Amino acid sequence: MKTSDDVIFTLFRSLFWFCYYSRMLFYLKNRKGELFVKNKKYLIALTILSAFLFCGLIIVTSLSPLSELGDNANQFNSKGMWLSIAMILIFYLVPFILYTVGLNWMKIVMAVFCTIGIVMLLSTIVMVAIIGLINDNMLQLSSVMVISGMGVLVNIIWFFVAFRAREK
Repeated sequence: MKTSDDVIFTLFRSLFWFCYYSRMLFYLKNRKGELFVKNKKYLIALTILSAFLFCGLIIVTSLSPLSELGDNANQFNSKGMWLSIAMILIFYLVPFILYTVGLNWMKIVMAVFCTIGIVMLLSTIVMVAIIGLINDNMLQLSSVMVISGMGVLVNIIWFFVAFRAREK
C-alpha cells in the first residue's frame, strides 16, 4: 500500500518532468533567435497541470487523516474517490476540448471554473489548517496544503497567461 509520502514524491516527480518537457515543447524561436511562448499551447499545458493537481489533491486527501473524519469522506481507491476524479476530469475536459477545437470564448468559461477552483483550493488550505491545529496533526496534513497551494499558484498563473496583452 502506498503511503502519503510515496504519492507526494510521485506527484512532485511527475510535476517536475511535466514542467521540464512542456517548457521544451512550447518555447519556439522567432527570427531573431529569441524565445517566445505560444499562448494557446502554454494555456493548454497549464490547464492540464491544474487538472493533474486537482486530481492529485483528491488522492492525497484520501490518503490523509481527513479521510477518516466523516461517513462520506473518500477512502483511497474507493468508488467515491474515483467518481470524484472522474467528475473533476469531466469539468476540465469539456471546456478544454471545446477551446482546443477553436471556440476561443470557452476561455471565459474556463476562467469561471478557474476562479471557482482558486476559491475551493484556498478554502481547503484554511480548513485543513484549522483541522490540523485542532487535532494536532498538522504535519500529516501538510501534503494536502502543499498540493492546494501549488494548485492556487498554477491557477493564478493560468489567468496571467490567458488574459495577458498581445505584443505587436
